[in-house]
Amino acid sequence: MGMRECLPPVPSEDLDHVLAHTRCLWDELRGKRLFITGGTGFFGCWLLESFAWASRRPDLGASATFLTRDPGVFELKAPHLTKDPSVTLHQGDVRSFEFPTGPFSHIIHAAAESGTRLNAEQPLTMLDTVIQGIRHVLDFAISRKARNCSSPAPVRSTAVNRRS
Repeated sequence: MGMRECLPPVPSEDLDHVLAHTRCLWDELRGKRLFITGGTGFFGCWLLESFAWASRRPDLGASATFLTRDPGVFELKAPHLTKDPSVTLHQGDVRSFEFPTGPFSHIIHAAAESGTRLNAEQPLTMLDTVIQGIRHVLDFAISRKARNCSSPAPVRSTAVNRRS
């Protein structure tokens, strides 16, 4: 599927299954604000779908801002997510995005430059994107005093807490 093709919503039965098996995790997000990088990839779209579904529960009251290089392209890909009131798009590159204003309690860094071709042809570009992206996201987490910062890379909230 190309980025410009419309992504169908995840079936409600699947989303209900996710909520049923993660119910205790959502309590921590009640009334919180999340920042998510990598929200336009495969995993990120699933995460945003699950978040948007959970946020429709009247007592959650959480919101998510997610970073995308091109909001217009993502709107074509997943219009149902860009119209969800609990989701806000923030344009920028993971290495250099302007920090959105306000507090964020949780940061999920799932962005990574990917692709077999990029890795084969420009491995240093791929590595630079990953390293600079992690650094920039950590700087953002510190500036917002985020309680939790998660990443698939070996970066945890303890790294944020030590620098603050």
